[in-house]
Amino acid sequence: MGILIKLLLLYGLIMLLRETEKPFMCAGIYMAVILIWNFFMGASIGDMFFYALIAGALAALYFWLLDRFMGTGWIFWTIALAGVIIGLV
Repeated sequence: MGILIKLLLLYGLIMLLRETEKPFMCAGIYMAVILIWNFFMGASIGDMFFYALIAGALAALYFWLLDRFMGTGWIFWTIALAGVIIGLV
């Protein structure tokens, strides 16, 4: 997925998390986007679901940590930036 698209997606989901405080909903949206993206890129069914499952699990952990430490200042921003950097790899 393109870097700009990932950054915009993560930014939007972090803003959604700040409003709703529902980390698993944000992770589900991220997982669905990964699944759809892999579908349009022509990945096999097995690969699509494997990558979506891994992305969903990591996104659930990421958004849960963000939700847990929201409003704590530097801890929140450290987690947010680390997740973005890892997501770009």
